[in-house]
Amino acid sequence: MNFADPIDEAVARQQQTIEIALANRTRTPLIYTGECHWCRETISTGAYCDSDCRDDHQQYLRAQSQRVM
Repeated sequence: MNFADPIDEAVARQQQTIEIALANRTRTPLIYTGECHWCRETISTGAYCDSDCRDDHQQYLRAQSQRVM
């Protein structure tokens, strides 16, 4: 990396750090239970009944992980 501007170099390094952190995060796979993991509606495949439930549940989990106890 040869940058003319130190700020450009800092931004590139920050972006690289973010990409590495995202790639290394742990993801716990949801187990099929026959019902949506968010609204508990009966489903035949997958973990959620639709993308709205998936998004709501993921938003809830992110909020829970950032709560200060």
